Amino acid sequence: MITFGLAQINPTVGDLEHNLSLMQQSLEEAKLEGVQVLVFPELVVSGYPPEDLLLRPHFIEKTRAALDKFAHTVPEGMAVLVGFPHMEQTTLYNGLAVIESSAVRGVYKKMHLPNYGVFDEQRYFTSGVRPGVLNFNGTLLGLTICEDIWVANTPATAEAGAAAQLIINASASPYY
Repeated sequence: MITFGLAQINPTVGDLEHNLSLMQQSLEEAKLEGVQVLVFPELVVSGYPPEDLLLRPHFIEKTRAALDKFAHTVPEGMAVLVGFPHMEQTTLYNGLAVIESSAVRGVYKKMHLPNYGVFDEQRYFTSGVRPGVLNFNGTLLGLTICEDIWVANTPATAEAGAAAQLIINASASPYY
């Protein structure tokens, strides 16, 4: 049996140090509670929605540096899922970092980008093309980000087909 923790924090768009501090507080609390898998919201490092800050390469670099700094504090035996803007070469994704043993071990890339109402994700991000499954201590966990579970033929369907036993959805929407 896995003990999960949801780190519902209120990050500030663009304030990486503040967001990192909130994340660190949540991690410390989770460690005290015996949490094994801790889930942070979508784009928690940058704050949501970061909008045109995503057009600044320096901001993307600083966001990644903040994520890597945080990763070094994640203890052995714990997995932490962290939303951040993920750059691969010249392509930007809405990503979910999988941190284990003090390092980013993989990144799930959001597949379904909303582009209606207040959402303008297609302007900034490229869609991921592969569902994500994390094997944590023999339990397969499906990884999704927000909109990924709101549409037909979701990544969760493929992840369940790959024997995921639980679907995790990192979202910036408040939980209630």
